[in-house]
Amino acid sequence: MRLLEIRFRGPAIERGRLPVAHLASFLDSWRKVVQRTGRVLRGEARSVRPGQPPQDLRSELEFELVTFDGEGDSASLGLERRLENTSFPEMDFGLKVMQSAIGGLREIGSSDPAEALPNGLDPGVLRAWRDAGVLLGQGVETIEFTLNDISGPVRSALDPDVLERIRERLTRPNVNIRKIEGRLLMVDFTGREARCRIHPVDGEPIECLVDEERKEAVLANMLKDVLITGEVRLDPATGTIRSITVQDIERRDTPDTKASDDAPRPRGLLSESESGG
Repeated sequence: MRLLEIRFRGPAIERGRLPVAHLASFLDSWRKVVQRTGRVLRGEARSVRPGQPPQDLRSELEFELVTFDGEGDSASLGLERRLENTSFPEMDFGLKVMQSAIGGLREIGSSDPAEALPNGLDPGVLRAWRDAGVLLGQGVETIEFTLNDISGPVRSALDPDVLERIRERLTRPNVNIRKIEGRLLMVDFTGREARCRIHPVDGEPIECLVDEERKEAVLANMLKDVLITGEVRLDPATGTIRSITVQDIERRDTPDTKASDDAPRPRGLLSESESGG
């Protein structure tokens, strides 16, 4: 029994033989599934980012193909990780990643597309699962996953119905899109990812992730009351918003700001234009 068993079924598998192109395509997508899931579980705002994942994450999720069995129209892979944490399985982050990836796929297949994504999944992870599903149009009818966890096996399958649910999730125009109203503060453009914070009227400040296209709009609205529209990342435990990736910023003029702008200035205090300066 291997840590991870993956079985392919369908007419493309003849006499238990799986085309090399199919295997290479799938393994590349599987690598993206687990690495992106790992990034989500580590609390990163987006699972798809430029460059390689951190080395420690890659080390946790390096696999070796140790068995290949085939018969008729099915073929099975047995995978093990290069690094194992057998002494303290409850502290094994790589194992948690696989549990979330495979368990999340099962939840996607049985849940309503309007529901929140399972823990560990975001649109980037869904796209990797969708890419793995390319084989379903190339003579593979189903891909079955069994994670032989010490606490019990975790099973799921990628088939045409599940693939369609993944596509529905990715094409819904309002998936994880929220509007947040508050005051824009705390800009930081010095790191790899530009950030600021919005302070809602009620609730805790929320981190905003800003791309190059929207930096200027953010700077123009600092210390202003705004309405931000964007894709949010939720805390899986509490459902609260961890961060929002800014898609649009709209200035909101509140009655208080209008009153302060229109209020008469004390006599003797002139603007530069009024004083000729």
